[in-house]
Amino acid sequence: MMVFDRLTRWEGIIFGFMLGVAATVLGSMAYNEIHGLFRLSHWQRSLHDQDLEGLASLMEEELATAAAAMEDGVPLELSHYLAFQFMPKFYAHHMDFAATLLKNEDIDKFNSLRDTTPFLTFKLTRRDFSELDLTGVNFSGADLTGSDVSECSLTNANFWLAKMPRANLTGARVNDAVFIRCDLASAILTGINGSGADFEEAILVDASLTGLADLREANFAGAVMAQANLWNSKFPEARFDGADLTLVSAVDSDFAEVESMNDVILTGANLAGATLEAGRVERAWFVNADGLSSRTTRALRRHGGVAHPEEVVAMVDPRIVAGFRAQIEEDESIPSEDRESVLLTMLQQYYLN
Repeated sequence: MMVFDRLTRWEGIIFGFMLGVAATVLGSMAYNEIHGLFRLSHWQRSLHDQDLEGLASLMEEELATAAAAMEDGVPLELSHYLAFQFMPKFYAHHMDFAATLLKNEDIDKFNSLRDTTPFLTFKLTRRDFSELDLTGVNFSGADLTGSDVSECSLTNANFWLAKMPRANLTGARVNDAVFIRCDLASAILTGINGSGADFEEAILVDASLTGLADLREANFAGAVMAQANLWNSKFPEARFDGADLTLVSAVDSDFAEVESMNDVILTGANLAGATLEAGRVERAWFVNADGLSSRTTRALRRHGGVAHPEEVVAMVDPRIVAGFRAQIEEDESIPSEDRESVLLTMLQQYYLN
């Protein structure tokens, strides 16, 4: 029995030893394989760097030949390949390269790339650029639909005419950032902060601008903010002149320290718990707005505000009213039962503009 026990014990020792050897061999093979791949990648990089000048020269020669062929009216097959096969892949590579520059926070090179290829739309949709320092980045005209720039430094960034629907800007620092005529529909701007951000004529339909506590001197003049959520936000020294806040939810928001809100549209807005300084608001259109006290309503009316559409008739020069009526009467496409509402709409636009 003792001999059998000894044999069993030795078998276990030998099996464990063999298992250890096998694991060591496999681990070594895996390491060598990974290390070999790394060496191969490094070798490829060196080879491409060395041959870059030759490859570029060859490409230029081929392009020159293709251009000469098109002058004869008979394009080479190369032209077809470049247009339909190569360019889509090159464009995708160009966008990946641009995104890599941004992730490396090489803003100068990215902006230089924009300047060098202004004929391209920089389509950087659904990219994650969160928590990067993008100070001074030029995103003008770029497509950033669904991209994430939350917690980024966007100081002096340029988003003029950029497309950013459903983008995430949560907590971004927007000192002197330019969002003029930028499409931010359904974007998340919760907690953005900084001073001097310019959202003039931006599209902020259904956008979330909640919890703004450190956004100062922002310009929302002419911005379309219909159905936006401004819950519990402050707007010290901001401008909302000509902004469209139709059906906006501004519960508990603070507009008491705005620079001005002249000609603002607050149709159907929810202003429950909001603070509004009537002296800073001229000609507000607050038809069907909820949450305003009777005192604030009277004060807004004293400053030219309109609580009921019919009130605008008495505020516009009678000759203008008569001219609009005559124009409507001459338009046979407008049913008679709709003419009064059309008149009020025309007067609203005239009065606010």
